[in-house]
Amino acid sequence: MHTLSEYLAQHDFTKLFLEELGWDRSSGAIAVDLAKRHLRFEAVAQKRRFQVFHCPTDRRVLLNRLLLRGAQRQISKVAHEHILIYSCNKPPKQVWQWAVRFADGGKLRYREHPFFSGSPPTSLLDRLRGLRFSLDEEDDVTFVDALDRVRAALDVPPELNLFARRPWYAERSDELAVAMVQGDRDAFNAFILLHRPLARHISKWLQRIFGMDEDDAEQIGIIGLIAAARRFDPERGTQFSTYAAHWIRQACRRHGPDAALSIRLPAHIVQTFFPIRRRIEKLAAEFGPGRANDELARLSIDDPVFFRRWVAFERALNVRTLSDPLEPEYYEARAMPDSVDDEPVREGLQEERCARIRAALECLTPRQRRLLRLRYGLEGYPQTLEQIGQKERITSERVRQILMVAES
Repeated sequence: MHTLSEYLAQHDFTKLFLEELGWDRSSGAIAVDLAKRHLRFEAVAQKRRFQVFHCPTDRRVLLNRLLLRGAQRQISKVAHEHILIYSCNKPPKQVWQWAVRFADGGKLRYREHPFFSGSPPTSLLDRLRGLRFSLDEEDDVTFVDALDRVRAALDVPPELNLFARRPWYAERSDELAVAMVQGDRDAFNAFILLHRPLARHISKWLQRIFGMDEDDAEQIGIIGLIAAARRFDPERGTQFSTYAAHWIRQACRRHGPDAALSIRLPAHIVQTFFPIRRRIEKLAAEFGPGRANDELARLSIDDPVFFRRWVAFERALNVRTLSDPLEPEYYEARAMPDSVDDEPVREGLQEERCARIRAALECLTPRQRRLLRLRYGLEGYPQTLEQIGQKERITSERVRQILMVAES
């Protein structure tokens, strides 16, 4: 004898309601055309004219809550009280949907319960068992009894929320992901560009903590985005944004401090900076900038460990580089006399280095050479992608693409 979980895993809803829950057999079908999709609902069971319909579909429909509610409104015109069950096989997921009319008789209150078929929530299983009708109560059960049991089972907040906030975005992402897995290189590039805002959003904390340039922080986030895209499997049923967030954060933690700090620090030391920064920001928000310094001083006296980490954190962030022409230390360092006369050796190395760079640049187009000189400061000081884009009248993303081709 099968259990409730086994019937759900096999998407055998007819036997689930007839053999496990004690409902009556039903027949018929309803077709709904909505948003360029054709949905067919097969009747699987009924209890005192309370209908249960099943619609096999694909995972993109299951992500679209607006589409499901549109279908619910269409079905409500034909069957007044009912349960709609949507299912797909790749991945094995399903959504149980129920709607009840408000007192005015027009508006509907919706309840959707999405879950993976192989691992339904335990609390949902307990409530679905409440839909069971025994043989002893068969003669006395009424339509109101069936309605009350369905309300107790489904008129509650769902345990999981597997719906996409922007269905069109999720559908486009899924299309590109399928093509990308099949080896389409153009689909891979389009997939990365589609989710670029995700990398930009997660990498913003590098700007807040380390004061990084926005474009540089975003490029580090894209490193994690690319790593996530190469490992993503759309057949598992998870949304890419959920999967990629972990990889982007890992890339920011690994590469962000190396790019932001003038001196390289061990990873376990950098990790201690994050709670300190959060604590400083919390004190500044609570007491204001002036009183926050007093509170930090008091904490330094009470907690010596916090004091040592705070001092190390401030030193790491305030180390001044000797290679920035905009800083006064740039000229002071170059005005200091050398202790050893190795000028001929350094001049020879410099000439050889310049010759190699010139030979490499000759292999590029004039535009690529010009952008490389601006980016790496070969004719002045290094400039950001945004600054170069303003000079060239192109976007910073286009500058990044040209530099990537030139450096490869």
